[in-house]
Amino acid sequence: MMMKTELIRIYDPAEDAEGVLRAGDILSHGGMVAIPTETVYGLAANAYDEAAVKAVYAAKGRPGDNPMIVHIADLSALPEVAAAIPENAKILAEAFWPGPLTVLLPARSCLPPALVNEQGLAAVRVTPHPLAAQLAEQAGGALTASSANLSGGMPVCSPDKLDPALLE
Repeated sequence: MMMKTELIRIYDPAEDAEGVLRAGDILSHGGMVAIPTETVYGLAANAYDEAAVKAVYAAKGRPGDNPMIVHIADLSALPEVAAAIPENAKILAEAFWPGPLTVLLPARSCLPPALVNEQGLAAVRVTPHPLAAQLAEQAGGALTASSANLSGGMPVCSPDKLDPALLE
């Protein structure tokens, strides 16, 4: 099914509740959105929606054996995606989250196989970006995101630099 690309520019989530709700609605109904993260723009989908996760891989041309990161809004959501949280992971999480630290943790079965490596681990981080965190909550608790570029292309830090082919 072909989806129409919709441009929603949100400069300040606190001042654009309508845009945030629209983006959250797209995510909660299996769509993808390009969003700013703490590092680059990411192509995001609901991490619990297997079809949406596969759509991100397809849109990017990303190899299926390269799991994407699971972004959660805060540390309290970690038990929803991780089956176990080793003590050393707790120490790192408390010291560096929210932030661009990714921790490999045993994945819960609610995560699609495409987000889990061969050892049963998922890459997880608590995003410090307020919009990404808000959208993770609206999407059901977790997003998956990968840089918003075609696989092998350069990551972008501005929505104006998004590859038109990715938006198709």
